[in-house]
Amino acid sequence: MNIRVLVVDDEPLARVGITTRLAAYAGMLVVGECSTGEEALTSIPLVAPDLLFVDVEMPGMSGIDLLRACPGRPPGASFFLPRMRNTPWTLLT
Repeated sequence: MNIRVLVVDDEPLARVGITTRLAAYAGMLVVGECSTGEEALTSIPLVAPDLLFVDVEMPGMSGIDLLRACPGRPPGASFFLPRMRNTPWTLLT
């Protein structure tokens, strides 16, 4: 069974880093990449991710704004918010 992953980050190099690392794990399937929170809101219903890697600090809609804007959150999806400066990583399930 694959875990369907959506990567949301405004920095292309960060998206490449995450997708490259995920490729090393069997069962992780990157189903999409988005560069904005707005783009992610459109993609979430289309790709039905199980796990979202979300950048907290993005121009326009931040990662936190994205979480707030997700209608009812995708069923069964978890959100991973990478480290923000000196704070620990966060996984929301």
